[in-house]
Amino acid sequence: MANHPEPKMNALAQFYHLSARKGAPTVLLGVLTLACALVLALDVIYVKHEKVEMANAFGFYAYYGFACFTFIIFAALFLREIIRRREDYYGDQDINAEQTPEHMLERKTFDGL
Repeated sequence: MANHPEPKMNALAQFYHLSARKGAPTVLLGVLTLACALVLALDVIYVKHEKVEMANAFGFYAYYGFACFTFIIFAALFLREIIRRREDYYGDQDINAEQTPEHMLERKTFDGL
C-alpha cells in the first residue's frame, strides 16, 4: 500500500477540523465569554471621550450591540412571514413535479435479495 502524504488544509479548514471535535463548542463558548467579560471589565478603566454623553455609560456599546442584534433577528422573523411562499407555490412548473422517464433511470436488479 502506497504511503501518501496528508493533504494540506487552509486555515478555515483547520479551524473547522478543530471545532468539530467533541467538547470544542464548549471551549469556544468559554473563550468567547471570557473575551466579552474582559472587554466589559476594561470598559471600567478606559477613559472615553464621546460626543454623546449616553455613550460614556458603562457597557454602552455592549448593550447597544446586543439590542441591535436582537432587533435584526426579530425583523428577519417578521420579513420571513412576508416573503415566504407556500410549499406548492410553483405547482406544475416545479422541476420536482415532473416524472423521470423510465429509459433515463438506471434500475439494477440484485439476484438473491
